[in-house]
Amino acid sequence: MQGSQFLTLMKTKFYLDCRNSEVGTLKVAITNKTLTRHIPLDVHITKEQWDGKAEKIINHKNKAFLNTYITRRKLDIDTAILKLSETVNLRNKDINEIKSLVVAAISPEPETPPNNFVARFKHFAGTHKEHTAAVYMHTLKRMTDYYPDLETLTFEDINKDWLVAFESYLAKTMPSKNARNVHLRNIRAVFNDAIDNDITTAYPFRKFSIRPTQTAKRSLTAEQLRTLFSMQVEPYAEKYKDLFCLAFMMCGINLVDICKLKRDNVVNGRIEYIRAKTGNTTL
Repeated sequence: MQGSQFLTLMKTKFYLDCRNSEVGTLKVAITNKTLTRHIPLDVHITKEQWDGKAEKIINHKNKAFLNTYITRRKLDIDTAILKLSETVNLRNKDINEIKSLVVAAISPEPETPPNNFVARFKHFAGTHKEHTAAVYMHTLKRMTDYYPDLETLTFEDINKDWLVAFESYLAKTMPSKNARNVHLRNIRAVFNDAIDNDITTAYPFRKFSIRPTQTAKRSLTAEQLRTLFSMQVEPYAEKYKDLFCLAFMMCGINLVDICKLKRDNVVNGRIEYIRAKTGNTTL
């Protein structure tokens, strides 16, 4: 169907792209009015192996198979355009949007199994606030760095041995056990969520414990606090010292919550505010 023309007046034809090397990539060109976009067919041949007039592969040891393959792929594209034209006015569509619609029609995304770990991990991360979601996505990145094919794994694939190996991988760049535990707790939270939603019954954390290490006490003495409170600092640092003192006097209020305080937050001599991290009302 060289130069096939449907009701949309769109045209398709084969195009061998040899612009960057002697071996070119065979593509199907889609033209709408005067604009053209190409869909590659994952077939790589030389100019001598392509008969543009007959639109056939020649002088190739697998020419019979390849000709059958490219004919079917082009037919898939032509059929997709024809079906789309029945419900969409393609002539008025942007050529890039048309290409996206056709590619989606001929290569639909495979349905993700319900127990796919990465899909559920992303869903769970997306239910949290931006900062917390970013922490979860960092965990996912570290997991993908360790296991590039993570997208293929189900919850059942991530067992105790997998977690032990992953923690050993983290230890190469994260000597702090407590820092590694952040990633492990994030994974555990996703497992708990999946179990609560009947996605899986697998739970490797029954045999894999996340034990924190005791951190050295870093609390200041009363004398050290008095020194800080009375310390003379340069003018530009006054506000930073005041913020520290205020946070201490308000039982460790977060800086983001201080910055959001208004006069209305003062009620009967006390400060009432909604904590940004948890959304809970704090007095």
